[in-house]
Amino acid sequence: QIVQAFEKVYPKINLQRADFEVITKLTYQDKKNQDGAVQFSLLEKIGQANYNQSVSEEMMLESLIFYTEI
Repeated sequence: QIVQAFEKVYPKINLQRADFEVITKLTYQDKKNQDGAVQFSLLEKIGQANYNQSVSEEMMLESLIFYTEI
């Protein structure tokens, strides 16, 4: 349901696996990060988010792979 909602609003970006390392490295520059940990706001469901969630680089890579496969 979340994927379908996003697809209606945001156009899909064609990412290559070669881009993944650059993308994950750039996330470390975000001002919301704390003590070197990348922080995200993650959707639980439409209208409900979990804020300041620490995400590992492995999870970011898994998410990018998922995104390229939808």
